[in-house]
Amino acid sequence: KMLGTSGEADKANKLFCRLAEMFYERFKKEDTIDARRKADFIKNGIPNAPPLTGDEKKMIEESMELVEDVASRAKRIAGTVSESVEKFLHRDGNGGAAVGMTMAKMDVAAITFFTELWLLDTYAKKVENKSAAIREVWNELDGTRSLQLTTSVSLPAGFQDRLFETWITFEKVETDGRRTYIIAFCPLEDYKGTHHRVEGTEKMFEATSRGVHIVRELTENTCEWTWVQQVDLKISLPARVMDIVAKQQLRKANDKQEKFRRNGKEVDREKVTALAEVVRERRGVPLTEDQAEVFERCSELLGEEGEEGWKPLES
Repeated sequence: KMLGTSGEADKANKLFCRLAEMFYERFKKEDTIDARRKADFIKNGIPNAPPLTGDEKKMIEESMELVEDVASRAKRIAGTVSESVEKFLHRDGNGGAAVGMTMAKMDVAAITFFTELWLLDTYAKKVENKSAAIREVWNELDGTRSLQLTTSVSLPAGFQDRLFETWITFEKVETDGRRTYIIAFCPLEDYKGTHHRVEGTEKMFEATSRGVHIVRELTENTCEWTWVQQVDLKISLPARVMDIVAKQQLRKANDKQEKFRRNGKEVDREKVTALAEVVRERRGVPLTEDQAEVFERCSELLGEEGEEGWKPLES
Protein backbone atom coordinates (compact mmCIF):
# COMPACT_ATOMS: atom_id res chain seq x y z
CA LYS A 1 0.00 0.00 0.00
CA MET A 2 1.30 3.44 -0.95
CA LEU A 3 1.68 6.00 1.80
CA GLY A 4 -0.89 8.66 0.89
CA THR A 5 0.04 11.52 3.23
CA SER A 6 3.16 13.13 4.53
CA GLY A 7 1.98 12.24 8.02
CA GLU A 8 1.91 8.52 7.18
CA ALA A 9 5.34 8.77 5.58
CA ASP A 10 6.66 10.47 8.70
CA LYS A 11 5.28 7.72 10.93
CA ALA A 12 6.82 5.04 8.71
CA ASN A 13 10.16 6.81 8.81
CA LYS A 14 10.08 7.01 12.61
CA LEU A 15 9.15 3.32 12.82
CA PHE A 16 12.03 2.39 10.53
CA CYS A 17 14.48 4.43 12.62
CA ARG A 18 13.22 2.78 15.80
CA LEU A 19 13.66 -0.70 14.32
CA ALA A 20 17.16 0.23 13.18
CA GLU A 21 18.01 1.40 16.71
CA MET A 22 16.67 -1.85 18.17
CA PHE A 23 18.78 -3.95 15.79
CA TYR A 24 21.84 -1.82 16.54
CA GLU A 25 21.41 -2.21 20.30
CA ARG A 26 20.91 -5.96 19.92
CA PHE A 27 24.07 -6.53 17.89
CA LYS A 28 26.00 -4.13 20.09
CA LYS A 29 24.99 -6.25 23.08
CA GLU A 30 25.97 -9.45 21.29
CA ASP A 31 29.43 -8.01 20.56
CA THR A 32 29.79 -7.24 24.26
CA ILE A 33 28.77 -10.76 25.25
CA ASP A 34 31.26 -12.26 22.76
CA ALA A 35 34.05 -10.04 24.10
CA ARG A 36 33.30 -11.10 27.69
CA ARG A 37 33.24 -14.78 26.72
CA LYS A 38 36.61 -14.48 25.01
CA ALA A 39 38.13 -12.63 27.96
CA ASP A 40 36.81 -15.26 30.39
CA PHE A 41 38.14 -18.10 28.24
CA ILE A 42 41.61 -16.54 28.18
CA LYS A 43 41.60 -15.82 31.92
CA ASN A 44 39.90 -18.98 33.19
CA GLY A 45 39.12 -21.42 30.40
CA ILE A 46 42.65 -22.06 29.12
CA PRO A 47 44.46 -22.25 32.50
CA ASN A 48 41.76 -24.48 34.02
CA ALA A 49 41.09 -26.75 31.06
CA PRO A 50 40.83 -30.45 32.00
CA PRO A 51 44.07 -32.42 31.44
CA LEU A 52 44.42 -33.96 28.00
CA THR A 53 43.21 -37.54 27.85
CA GLY A 54 45.24 -40.27 26.18
CA ASP A 55 42.88 -40.25 23.20
CA GLU A 56 43.14 -36.47 22.86
CA LYS A 57 46.95 -36.63 22.88
CA LYS A 58 46.90 -39.35 20.25
CA MET A 59 44.53 -37.38 18.03
CA ILE A 60 46.73 -34.27 18.27
CA GLU A 61 49.85 -36.27 17.37
CA GLU A 62 48.14 -37.81 14.33
CA SER A 63 46.86 -34.41 13.22
CA MET A 64 50.37 -32.92 13.46
CA GLU A 65 51.70 -35.73 11.26
CA LEU A 66 49.30 -34.54 8.58
CA VAL A 67 51.24 -31.26 8.35
CA GLU A 68 54.42 -33.02 7.19
CA ASP A 69 52.45 -35.16 4.77
CA VAL A 70 50.78 -32.14 3.17
CA ALA A 71 54.03 -30.20 2.97
CA SER A 72 55.56 -33.02 0.92
CA ARG A 73 52.61 -33.49 -1.47
CA ALA A 74 50.66 -30.26 -1.87
CA LYS A 75 51.54 -27.71 -4.53
CA ARG A 76 51.22 -23.96 -4.30
CA ILE A 77 47.95 -22.69 -5.78
CA ALA A 78 48.58 -20.76 -8.97
CA GLY A 79 48.30 -17.00 -8.59
CA THR A 80 48.94 -16.92 -4.85
CA VAL A 81 52.72 -16.40 -4.87
CA SER A 82 52.45 -12.68 -4.15
CA GLU A 83 49.63 -13.05 -1.61
CA SER A 84 50.17 -12.45 2.09
CA VAL A 85 48.55 -15.85 2.74
CA GLU A 86 50.42 -18.82 1.29
CA LYS A 87 48.08 -21.52 -0.07
CA PHE A 88 48.77 -25.13 -1.07
CA LEU A 89 46.43 -27.82 -2.38
CA HIS A 90 46.59 -31.53 -3.19
CA ARG A 91 43.69 -33.39 -4.78
CA ASP A 92 43.43 -37.13 -5.32
CA GLY A 93 42.40 -37.55 -8.95
CA ASN A 94 38.74 -36.82 -9.73
CA GLY A 95 37.42 -37.90 -6.34
CA GLY A 96 35.89 -35.75 -3.66
CA ALA A 97 38.96 -35.79 -1.42
CA ALA A 98 41.48 -32.97 -1.11
CA VAL A 99 43.89 -31.52 1.41
CA GLY A 100 44.87 -27.89 1.66
CA MET A 101 47.26 -25.78 3.72
CA THR A 102 47.53 -22.06 4.40
CA MET A 103 50.29 -20.16 6.22
CA ALA A 104 50.02 -16.53 7.26
CA LYS A 105 51.41 -13.92 9.64
CA MET A 106 48.67 -12.45 11.81
CA ASP A 107 48.69 -8.98 13.41
CA VAL A 108 47.21 -10.20 16.68
CA ALA A 109 48.38 -11.90 19.87
CA ALA A 110 48.59 -15.70 19.59
CA ILE A 111 46.26 -16.28 22.54
CA THR A 112 43.67 -13.89 21.09
CA PHE A 113 43.70 -15.54 17.69
CA PHE A 114 43.59 -19.02 19.21
CA THR A 115 40.51 -17.96 21.17
CA GLU A 116 38.95 -16.63 17.97
CA LEU A 117 39.42 -20.04 16.33
CA TRP A 118 38.38 -22.14 19.33
CA LEU A 119 35.11 -20.51 20.42
CA LEU A 120 32.72 -21.79 17.76
CA ASP A 121 29.41 -20.77 19.35
CA THR A 122 29.80 -17.01 19.70
CA TYR A 123 27.17 -14.70 18.21
CA ALA A 124 29.71 -13.59 15.58
CA LYS A 125 30.32 -17.21 14.50
CA LYS A 126 26.58 -17.80 14.19
CA VAL A 127 26.28 -14.79 11.87
CA GLU A 128 29.37 -15.86 9.94
CA ASN A 129 27.87 -19.32 9.34
CA LYS A 130 24.23 -18.29 8.92
CA SER A 131 24.07 -19.95 5.48
CA ALA A 132 24.58 -23.39 7.06
CA ALA A 133 21.25 -25.21 7.39
CA ILE A 134 22.60 -27.15 10.38
CA ARG A 135 25.24 -25.98 12.85
CA GLU A 136 25.41 -27.18 16.46
CA VAL A 137 28.26 -27.07 19.00
CA TRP A 138 28.63 -29.15 22.19
CA ASN A 139 31.40 -28.07 24.57
CA GLU A 140 33.27 -30.14 27.19
CA LEU A 141 32.43 -33.57 25.80
CA ASP A 142 32.15 -36.05 28.69
CA GLY A 143 33.94 -33.59 30.99
CA THR A 144 36.98 -33.24 28.71
CA ARG A 145 38.30 -30.13 26.98
CA SER A 146 37.03 -31.46 23.63
CA LEU A 147 34.00 -30.27 21.71
CA GLN A 148 31.76 -31.59 18.95
CA LEU A 149 30.82 -29.56 15.88
CA THR A 150 28.03 -30.78 13.62
CA THR A 151 27.47 -28.70 10.52
CA SER A 152 26.11 -28.99 7.00
CA VAL A 153 27.93 -27.70 3.92
CA SER A 154 26.24 -26.73 0.66
CA LEU A 155 27.78 -27.96 -2.59
CA PRO A 156 27.36 -26.51 -6.09
CA ALA A 157 24.02 -27.04 -7.83
CA GLY A 158 23.34 -30.65 -8.69
CA PHE A 159 25.03 -32.08 -5.60
CA GLN A 160 23.40 -32.76 -2.25
CA ASP A 161 24.57 -31.06 0.95
CA ARG A 162 27.06 -32.87 3.15
CA LEU A 163 26.99 -33.34 6.92
CA PHE A 164 30.22 -33.02 8.93
CA GLU A 165 30.38 -34.36 12.51
CA THR A 166 33.73 -33.37 13.98
CA TRP A 167 35.67 -33.97 17.20
CA ILE A 168 37.92 -31.04 18.18
CA THR A 169 40.43 -30.51 20.99
CA PHE A 170 43.37 -28.23 21.78
CA GLU A 171 46.79 -28.10 23.43
CA LYS A 172 49.02 -25.28 24.62
CA VAL A 173 52.78 -25.79 24.24
CA GLU A 174 55.51 -23.48 25.55
CA THR A 175 59.07 -23.56 24.18
CA ASP A 176 61.80 -21.03 25.05
CA GLY A 177 59.18 -18.71 26.49
CA ARG A 178 57.12 -18.69 23.27
CA ARG A 179 53.64 -20.18 23.29
CA THR A 180 52.09 -22.32 20.57
CA TYR A 181 48.42 -23.26 20.49
CA ILE A 182 47.29 -26.35 18.60
CA ILE A 183 43.69 -27.08 17.62
CA ALA A 184 43.30 -30.59 16.20
CA PHE A 185 40.15 -32.04 14.64
CA CYS A 186 39.01 -35.30 13.09
CA PRO A 187 35.78 -37.22 12.31
CA LEU A 188 33.56 -37.75 15.35
CA GLU A 189 33.58 -41.49 14.64
CA ASP A 190 37.15 -41.54 16.07
CA TYR A 191 35.86 -40.29 19.45
CA LYS A 192 35.03 -43.12 21.86
CA GLY A 193 32.67 -41.12 24.05
CA THR A 194 29.27 -39.46 23.60
CA HIS A 195 28.08 -38.63 20.09
CA HIS A 196 25.38 -35.96 19.98
CA ARG A 197 22.86 -36.23 17.15
CA VAL A 198 20.85 -33.52 15.41
CA GLU A 199 17.28 -34.37 14.55
CA GLY A 200 16.63 -34.61 10.84
CA THR A 201 20.19 -35.51 9.79
CA GLU A 202 19.69 -39.28 9.64
CA LYS A 203 19.25 -39.34 5.86
CA MET A 204 21.92 -36.76 5.03
CA PHE A 205 25.08 -37.78 3.21
CA GLU A 206 28.07 -37.68 5.56
CA ALA A 207 31.50 -36.29 4.80
CA THR A 208 34.67 -36.19 6.90
CA SER A 209 37.31 -33.64 7.77
CA ARG A 210 40.53 -33.80 9.74
CA GLY A 211 43.36 -31.37 10.27
CA VAL A 212 44.99 -28.86 12.57
CA HIS A 213 45.41 -25.16 13.34
CA ILE A 214 48.85 -24.17 14.68
CA VAL A 215 49.09 -20.68 16.17
CA ARG A 216 52.70 -19.83 17.08
CA GLU A 217 53.59 -16.71 19.03
CA LEU A 218 56.03 -14.38 17.27
CA THR A 219 55.81 -11.22 19.38
CA GLU A 220 53.41 -10.03 22.05
CA ASN A 221 50.90 -8.92 19.41
CA THR A 222 51.75 -11.01 16.33
CA CYS A 223 51.63 -14.69 15.53
CA GLU A 224 52.06 -17.23 12.74
CA TRP A 225 49.06 -19.32 11.72
CA THR A 226 49.28 -22.64 9.86
CA TRP A 227 46.01 -24.29 8.87
CA VAL A 228 45.90 -27.79 7.39
CA GLN A 229 42.60 -29.45 6.47
CA GLN A 230 41.83 -32.71 4.72
CA VAL A 231 38.29 -33.13 3.41
CA ASP A 232 36.56 -36.15 1.91
CA LEU A 233 33.10 -35.39 0.51
CA LYS A 234 32.44 -39.09 -0.12
CA ILE A 235 31.43 -38.36 -3.69
CA SER A 236 33.10 -38.23 -7.09
CA LEU A 237 33.35 -34.63 -8.22
CA PRO A 238 34.86 -33.16 -11.39
CA ALA A 239 38.29 -31.71 -10.74
CA ARG A 240 37.09 -28.21 -11.63
CA VAL A 241 34.24 -28.34 -9.11
CA MET A 242 36.48 -29.73 -6.36
CA ASP A 243 39.02 -26.97 -6.97
CA ILE A 244 36.31 -24.33 -6.61
CA VAL A 245 35.08 -25.82 -3.32
CA ALA A 246 38.62 -26.13 -1.91
CA LYS A 247 39.69 -22.62 -2.90
CA GLN A 248 36.54 -21.11 -1.38
CA GLN A 249 37.39 -22.84 1.90
CA LEU A 250 41.02 -21.66 1.85
CA ARG A 251 39.85 -18.12 1.11
CA LYS A 252 38.65 -17.94 4.72
CA ALA A 253 42.29 -17.52 5.76
CA ASN A 254 42.42 -14.19 3.91
CA ASP A 255 39.23 -13.06 5.65
CA LYS A 256 40.75 -13.83 9.06
CA GLN A 257 43.95 -11.98 8.22
CA GLU A 258 42.02 -8.91 7.09
CA LYS A 259 39.94 -8.95 10.26
CA PHE A 260 43.04 -8.52 12.43
CA ARG A 261 45.22 -6.46 10.08
CA ARG A 262 46.96 -3.52 11.76
CA ASN A 263 49.31 -0.73 10.66
CA GLY A 264 52.46 -2.23 9.09
CA LYS A 265 54.86 0.19 10.77
CA GLU A 266 53.36 -0.60 14.17
CA VAL A 267 53.82 -4.34 13.61
CA ASP A 268 57.44 -3.86 12.42
CA ARG A 269 58.20 -1.77 15.50
CA GLU A 270 56.91 -4.58 17.74
CA LYS A 271 59.09 -7.14 15.95
CA VAL A 272 62.22 -5.01 16.44
CA THR A 273 61.36 -4.53 20.11
CA ALA A 274 60.86 -8.28 20.55
CA LEU A 275 64.21 -9.02 18.91
CA ALA A 276 65.92 -6.52 21.20
CA GLU A 277 64.37 -8.27 24.21
CA VAL A 278 65.75 -11.61 23.04
CA VAL A 279 69.24 -10.10 22.66
CA ARG A 280 69.07 -8.60 26.15
CA GLU A 281 67.93 -11.90 27.64
CA ARG A 282 70.81 -13.74 26.00
CA ARG A 283 73.46 -11.50 27.55
CA GLY A 284 75.48 -13.32 30.17
CA VAL A 285 74.21 -16.73 29.09
CA PRO A 286 77.16 -19.19 28.87
CA LEU A 287 78.05 -20.38 25.37
CA THR A 288 77.34 -23.95 24.42
CA GLU A 289 80.27 -26.17 23.41
CA ASP A 290 79.46 -25.74 19.71
CA GLN A 291 79.14 -21.96 20.04
CA ALA A 292 82.45 -21.75 21.88
CA GLU A 293 84.15 -23.76 19.12
CA VAL A 294 82.80 -21.40 16.45
CA PHE A 295 84.08 -18.34 18.32
CA GLU A 296 87.49 -19.98 18.79
CA ARG A 297 87.80 -20.61 15.06
CA CYS A 298 86.80 -17.03 14.29
CA SER A 299 89.46 -15.78 16.72
CA GLU A 300 92.11 -17.91 15.04
CA LEU A 301 91.08 -16.63 11.63
CA LEU A 302 90.92 -12.96 12.58
CA GLY A 303 93.81 -12.98 15.02
CA GLU A 304 93.78 -12.26 18.75
CA GLU A 305 94.69 -8.89 20.21
CA GLY A 306 98.38 -8.21 19.69
CA GLU A 307 98.66 -10.72 16.88
CA GLU A 308 99.19 -9.91 13.28
CA GLY A 309 95.68 -10.85 12.10
CA TRP A 310 94.49 -9.99 8.60
CA LYS A 311 96.34 -7.53 6.38
CA PRO A 312 95.16 -5.53 3.39
CA LEU A 313 95.99 -7.13 0.04
CA GLU A 314 98.87 -5.50 -1.77
CA SER A 315 97.81 -4.08 -5.12
